[in-house]
Amino acid sequence: MRYKFTFEKNAKQDILKVSEAGQIDNNFVVMYEGASSLKEIQKASKAGAEEFFTKLRRKNFFPNTPIMTKLYESSIEFFADKSQDKIVIDYEDAETLAKEVEEEVEEVNVNGLLADDDDTSEDAIKEIDTEDDTPKFKPEDNSESED
Repeated sequence: MRYKFTFEKNAKQDILKVSEAGQIDNNFVVMYEGASSLKEIQKASKAGAEEFFTKLRRKNFFPNTPIMTKLYESSIEFFADKSQDKIVIDYEDAETLAKEVEEEVEEVNVNGLLADDDDTSEDAIKEIDTEDDTPKFKPEDNSESED
């Protein structure tokens, strides 16, 4: 899924407007709009990624860590530059999938596994079930009829 995150500064009122839009059927639909203290977010951006994540996330706006990392890295200069008022950050889920580490698959020598089990002599082949399977209980007579 593709996302667009928009940050808009209003320095006079100390407001940072944040919006998130997701692409549905080739159209972007706004999924979140909110406001934060611009000074707090600027201070958090200078302090580092963890502080930025903590200040920006809300109950209704909680992007996962890869998205938050992209937002942080893309907005460092935006929050440092007082002349820039708006930034739009595009994000696509495929960015995260491409970075996933492929698991290493250990090769197993199947021929080697079968080679260890070559003994088919009569002594090696034992009967698994040597017990008599005849029931050793007698059913109780629970009939209610009298003779």
